[in-house]
Amino acid sequence: MFKDDLSGIRSCREKNNPNHKILQDGTDSYGAYYYDYKLVAGPLTVREYSVLEGCIEIGEKAFMRNDMIEIVHIPDTVKRIKDNAFSYCHQLKQINIPPNVECIEKWTFWDDHLLEDINFPNNIKEIQEYAFGKCLSFEVVKLPESLEEIGEYAFGWCNNISTIHLPDNLLRIRGGAFMYCHKLNSITLPEKLEILEAEFIEYDAKVEIKTQSPNFVYQDGFLINKEYRTLMRYLGEQSDISIPEGVARIGNNAFKFNENIKSVSLPESVFIIGSEAFAECKSLQTIKMPIHLKVIEDEAFRNCTQLKNIDLPDSPIIMSLNAFKGCS
Repeated sequence: MFKDDLSGIRSCREKNNPNHKILQDGTDSYGAYYYDYKLVAGPLTVREYSVLEGCIEIGEKAFMRNDMIEIVHIPDTVKRIKDNAFSYCHQLKQINIPPNVECIEKWTFWDDHLLEDINFPNNIKEIQEYAFGKCLSFEVVKLPESLEEIGEYAFGWCNNISTIHLPDNLLRIRGGAFMYCHKLNSITLPEKLEILEAEFIEYDAKVEIKTQSPNFVYQDGFLINKEYRTLMRYLGEQSDISIPEGVARIGNNAFKFNENIKSVSLPESVFIIGSEAFAECKSLQTIKMPIHLKVIEDEAFRNCTQLKNIDLPDSPIIMSLNAFKGCS
């Protein structure tokens, strides 16, 4: 058993270092420190390291800011890799995720520039916020079928990702999940997807969206949540926009930073314009408001500097004092 192994000396798999040793609740010959079957701190002076067989957890910040390590071998006994375990490891190129790990925790591989690929075991259910943010060498990412949730900015700033395969069982994609993935050219939303937060990609993304989910529609650049009748994002390139009939809410940030649009016609079905829905649309000149409009939320038209006149309906409207902030 693991405890018996730790009571004596255990050799490492590394061929160049046959004298790798570890004592229970102690430091091995490379300087890695273990406590209670957990790797608390990784070694600082080796390029390749094999975690001891029987270890059950890689501790928080265990390898954080380790600029020496390039390859890490993790045994199947490890069930958890904690927050920031490998963040800022700028030379890390290769690592395996054991089959018993169910969650890639927040910031785990943040800013690992040279990490090229991860072979995800089919047991991962969640990838938490910022887990792979700024992994600049990722190009093609295939996520496991077991995955249910992608957290905020989980793959944010991965500038070289061109393709990402979302699994059929994925239920939730949080805001910023693929923010600033500038080379990403298409995303297919899987059939079971229930939650898609509007800011999952950047405001000016040039991404083709396909959907297999009955909960979302993408047509002519409009991404619409059918259940809530909400226009989530406009990713088209037209300057004169007519929003489809049936939309009840213009979602937060739906057109934010879109400098192409000059005119917008809202259908009579719209009764809410969300926060910052048209913020920073600096070419927007005219907008046709529906007669049943009820709410204009905070900074909905912030800095729409070309918007000169707007005809509001006669019926009462709940309007934020900052709704037209910065408009002339």
